[in-house]
Formats: sequence, structure tokens, C-alpha cells
Amino acid sequence: MAGDASDRRRTANKLVALRNRPVEAWKVESLIELSRDAADEVRDWATFALATRDDDCEEVSAALLERVNDTDLDTRSEALWGLARRQDLRALSPLCAALESDLVGELLIEAAGFFARPELVQSLEALLQDSDDDLIAEALARCRSEDRSTGGRWDYVPGRMTRPSR
Repeated sequence: MAGDASDRRRTANKLVALRNRPVEAWKVESLIELSRDAADEVRDWATFALATRDDDCEEVSAALLERVNDTDLDTRSEALWGLARRQDLRALSPLCAALESDLVGELLIEAAGFFARPELVQSLEALLQDSDDDLIAEALARCRSEDRSTGGRWDYVPGRMTRPSR
């Protein structure tokens, strides 16, 4: 895609508004291309648009998987969050690693809550020792629980219209 990084970012921002239209109605390929851009901010916005799509197609999941080890924290977090919403277990190991890194943001905690898997308990317990954050405690409770039913912020999964309160 030609143009400077600010032009590409503006394009990605416009595509975000179209993210929940059917894949046939717009060019998901453009977002995938933008998610590979050299500029961090462009990759981040494009990855955000892909991660928040309500449909669940392999093209989108594959593009998100490409970003789970991105050098940009925001882009990496968006990708892991989007894959966790889709219950794509290919993101589980990178999410564990991200939760054990020096910088852990809200999106990574939400990703753990979406997965609600026992493999994430140890990482979340370690984070909770350093913080009394309610979101960490909520994600940890979901990962420890046998009941993986959705509720509240966890209702936002592909194919559903409920949005998290963020």
C-alpha cells in the first residue's frame, strides 16, 4: 500500500468502521496487508480492526497469529486478544509468555479471561501478587473455574453482539 505511514494509518482507521461487515462486503485483504506494515501505529490499528471483527474466518485468525510476536506491544496485545476471543489455542503459549513479561496491559488480562484456561493460572497468580487489580482477579477466577460460561465483559466473542464495558 503506497503513501506515508500517516496515510496508511488513516486508511486503517477508516477500515475499522467497516470491521463488522461481511468479509465479502469489503477488502479484508487490505487490513491484512496493513497489519504487516512497517509502521507500528499502522499495524496496531489494522490488527485492532481484525481482532474486533465479529466473524471468525481463517484469514483473519492467520493474520492475527502473525502478529502475536510483533515488536510493538499494542499490536501484539491486540492480536492475542483477538485470538483469545476466538478460542484459538495457537495463541495460548504466546499469551502465557506475554503475561510473564515486564509489560502486561489490560488487553492481555482480558485475553486470559477469554481463554479461561488452567494453563494461565500460574501467570495470573504472579501478576495478582504485584497488584490487587479486579480484572486480574476476575480473569484468574475464570481460569480456575470449571464453569467457563460467559458473563459481563466476556460476552464479547465472535458472532455475538454484546460488547464489553471498556
